[in-house]
Formats: sequence, C-alpha cells, structure tokens
Amino acid sequence: MGQVGFGSGGRIRAKGGRQSAGAAQLAGRQAHDANIVATMLAHGEDRLLTVNRSDFRRFEPRIEIVEP
Repeated sequence: MGQVGFGSGGRIRAKGGRQSAGAAQLAGRQAHDANIVATMLAHGEDRLLTVNRSDFRRFEPRIEIVEP
C-alpha cells in the first residue's frame, strides 16, 4: 500500500518513509478517489457532487461534498 498526499496546487505526490500530516494510505478505489480530488484541486475546484459521500469524507475539509 503506497502513501499518497497532496502537494502544492493540489497535486498528488507519493510519500516515502513515515506518513506525514495530511497524507492518507490509499489502495485500489481509494487511490482513484484521491486522483479525482487532486485533479479537482489542481484546477481550482473544491466542490464535488456525488452520491457516495462516504467515499470522499476523508478529504474534507479540503473539499466540499454536495449530495444531489
């Protein structure tokens, strides 16, 4: 399981060694969710419309989750 965090501009970055503050251990679908959030933040978007709030809860307060 790799460690992924957010770098400047909301970009995902791999982390080596210990997990630092703000980093999350991600695998499988969680990595895809992190990629979605990192792409959003890189483009200045911080609101996500989803029916799967629980999948993205770990990224709050970095993003605002909007449910339909």
